[in-house]
Amino acid sequence: MNKILIDTQDGYKQPLTLFQPAKEVKYICLLLPALGLGAKYYSKFAASLAEHNVAIAVFEQRGHGDSSLRPSRNENYGLKEPLDNDIPAAVQWLKEQYNVEQIYLLGHSLGGHLSICYSALHPVHIKGLGLIACGTPWRECFDTFKRTQLSFLGLVITLMGKLLGYYRGSLTGFGSNESYQLMCDWRTMVDHNEYRFRGVDYQAIEAGIAKYSGSVLSLSYQLDKFATEKSVVAVLEKLVSAKISRYNLSCDDVGITSDHFKWARHPEVSAQLIIDWLTGQH
Repeated sequence: MNKILIDTQDGYKQPLTLFQPAKEVKYICLLLPALGLGAKYYSKFAASLAEHNVAIAVFEQRGHGDSSLRPSRNENYGLKEPLDNDIPAAVQWLKEQYNVEQIYLLGHSLGGHLSICYSALHPVHIKGLGLIACGTPWRECFDTFKRTQLSFLGLVITLMGKLLGYYRGSLTGFGSNESYQLMCDWRTMVDHNEYRFRGVDYQAIEAGIAKYSGSVLSLSYQLDKFATEKSVVAVLEKLVSAKISRYNLSCDDVGITSDHFKWARHPEVSAQLIIDWLTGQH
């Protein structure tokens, strides 16, 4: 495991944690985390993939873990920054490091959405997408109680932005400390089921998603309250030209509670499905 800092176009130093196989490298992946999670959370999962000839770099989101930034009134980045700066820098570094033209993107939850958006804008760089517990937070995919919760959370995001200058997840029980703009961008998915992030051409993204013809693996989990069956399907329905493989894993399948988070701490089954998918691409 090696920790690396990559220069980005806007001057930020993007942290990556690289897990290198002991033997031959067959597959190169970049893993994008879920909202509120640092790269460290995925160490067992990444190590499990590295045991099977996968070189995997775990991306650190701005504001978390080894990132030099922390959300505040003065650090108000959104999802434009990773799409325009951080992810491109990480992808380019991996391409140069391993002398390849394409890599695989793996994304957990919000990381899955960013993977989809990046692939829509830069399909030539991406060999395939692995979406893990990635469902839309669009309120129409949930029952009345959950819709009410999402609407209330939208109001809380606005209030925290005005009072604190950032979103404080410890007060709501959802996510972690995040920049206000990032949470406003996330809220657009709740409202519209579209990637209408500030400063990003969402029409180009939506068009690129519809055209994306690469291989997509979707792993979902039976008791996941965030990425439910309906919300996962709503994401996959956008990828009309892609070659999609999908697994919805029960508690018996994974040997633990099959939810939004535990798969990364008990990664054997999920990692094996990803290895099988990667192997099938060759």
